[in-house]
Amino acid sequence: MNTIKTFSIAQLLLCGLALTACGGGGSEEPPDDSGDPGAGSGPGPGSGSGDDPVLTYSIGGSVTGMTGSGLRISNNSSDELTLNASGDFVFNDELADAEDYDVQIVAQPANPDNVCTLANGSGTVNAADVTGVQIECTGPLALIDTAPADDDQNVSRAIEPILTFSEDIDSATVLPENITLVSDAGDVALSFDVSGSEITLSPESILLPLTEYRLTITTDVQGSDGGRLLDPVTRTFKTRDASWKADNPIDDAAGTANEAQITFDDDGNALAVWYQASASGTDLWSNYYTAGVGWGTAGLVEHNDVDLYAGSPRVGFDADGNALAVWTQTNGATGGSIWSSRFVPGSGWDTPVLVETEPGDVAGFVEFAMHQSGDAVAVWRQFDGTGTSADIWANRHTAGNGWGTAEIIDDVDETVNHPQVVINPDGSGLAVWEQRPGTKGDIWGRHYTTADGWDDTPVLISVGNLVGTALNPRPAIDASGNALVVYDQENGFDRSIYANRYTVAGDWETQKRIEPGQGGHDPEVAFDTDGNALAIWEQPADAGTFASRYTPGGGWESPQPISNGDVFYPKIAFDASGHALAVWYELDLSLPSATGYSVWGNRYTAGSGWTSSEQIGSNGGLIGTFMPNLAIDASGDAFAIWTRSAEVRVNRFE
Repeated sequence: MNTIKTFSIAQLLLCGLALTACGGGGSEEPPDDSGDPGAGSGPGPGSGSGDDPVLTYSIGGSVTGMTGSGLRISNNSSDELTLNASGDFVFNDELADAEDYDVQIVAQPANPDNVCTLANGSGTVNAADVTGVQIECTGPLALIDTAPADDDQNVSRAIEPILTFSEDIDSATVLPENITLVSDAGDVALSFDVSGSEITLSPESILLPLTEYRLTITTDVQGSDGGRLLDPVTRTFKTRDASWKADNPIDDAAGTANEAQITFDDDGNALAVWYQASASGTDLWSNYYTAGVGWGTAGLVEHNDVDLYAGSPRVGFDADGNALAVWTQTNGATGGSIWSSRFVPGSGWDTPVLVETEPGDVAGFVEFAMHQSGDAVAVWRQFDGTGTSADIWANRHTAGNGWGTAEIIDDVDETVNHPQVVINPDGSGLAVWEQRPGTKGDIWGRHYTTADGWDDTPVLISVGNLVGTALNPRPAIDASGNALVVYDQENGFDRSIYANRYTVAGDWETQKRIEPGQGGHDPEVAFDTDGNALAIWEQPADAGTFASRYTPGGGWESPQPISNGDVFYPKIAFDASGHALAVWYELDLSLPSATGYSVWGNRYTAGSGWTSSEQIGSNGGLIGTFMPNLAIDASGDAFAIWTRSAEVRVNRFE
């Protein structure tokens, strides 16, 4: 109700009896005879010391459905009421017109427990009592069971969690923001099926291996009678690891195959490319893997009757699932050129286009990196028109525009070789290569951005010694734009593995030897999503594959063996949870050469380290050059790929 502040009856009576009191009834001095109506001390215009009336208004509402007691509510965090039954309520303190009110539930009822929700709880007084605050109480909704149970381990990656409640569920409240499934790698997209008191959660894709997931149900999920959870509920579980299956061929041609490469798109589809001998030379082939279906039929990417020999294929996907491949093409008598073709699922390969048109011959391999936007960069070694001097060349591909103009990026008249390139998540990149001014050489690099192109000059990455050269650089770049480059460093008659780090600020640190033994060579390096890295390499002197872990705060750890035997061409890749796979091929000298070669692998688990190596490829003849190769998809599944004679073989980790 509203109230007017005024004088009491007792006060008015006293005022009538004593003219010197109340309402400016005058003082002991005689009245002013001036006749000025505003000069007197009594009531009247221009006088009066009394306050104007101030109206105040009550704040209240109603409670429904409460079966417990002890519901505590407050207004503006001070005026508090305790309610023990449904019905109307009014706060003790009233507010003036235009004052704000803010009603909150301080404590829920108990004995039995209720869950109460508030509506119309805040606003501004508008010259009337507030009566519309509504509090609705229900019996609590309870989560009776979850499958998987809380803290379950070794859970299937294909799990569809089931939530069972104490009453039927209102399907309109089962929304992605009310039920979430997350891991450190990110949120999982879910769809829901509500059947009575059960909710079945269907992840959009298979869950990551060896990963802890957190399932949270908020209090916004309601029963069919309006019941709510007293508090949000969280359950955790951990998925089991994936495993290698049996290896199988994915090609049909009869000619010798080599240099097989593989890559995944964001949906788990894969594309493999390789070159394979034909009657007149070598052709470029591919096969497409559809997630959930399997491999298709291998087909030609190109067949060139002039430049007969295709080689060095490289491939990558954009975010839309389209791919780009680059490769070398030569007639066998002189060096060749760099070609490229775009792949669209359902349509196939576009007509190949030249990536460079310079008169000099391409020598060696082309290397390639692709960004999810569809931008890409290719680097290669190419002689000038006289055939006496070679440079490192690069060309950039932009989505929607294609390849630009090739350009030299080494800027020196020295012997150069083995270029490599990586792309940052923001689209910038880093190219590295060997450079020899004389009998020894170093590793150099050059950074580029999408806005400004290549930096003004290359930068020295390694510092060689007087008797050896640095070679075989391998770069990797993390999500923040920091990079690592690992490489061999010759020391007279032997080699060691060195590394240097590039920071996003644009600075190179001091190179560091990360392999204290002797004979390390052909290193590879990869980053996890937190900026930690693993480097692996061959170390024949100790007969095996060795690995070392890098952390930004701690640097390189001591190397450890992850295999035994004569190993070749190790590769490494991380999944989104920070686990890694390494693959390589081994030669068993106790077997005939026709059956002595096989592919092996090892598993790195974040927080635990390396496991035991295992054979993942069947025994047979010589494995192709620079293989096996490896790729991991967004769900943690992987393919290893290699060639053996006419076969292109793959093994799936899932």
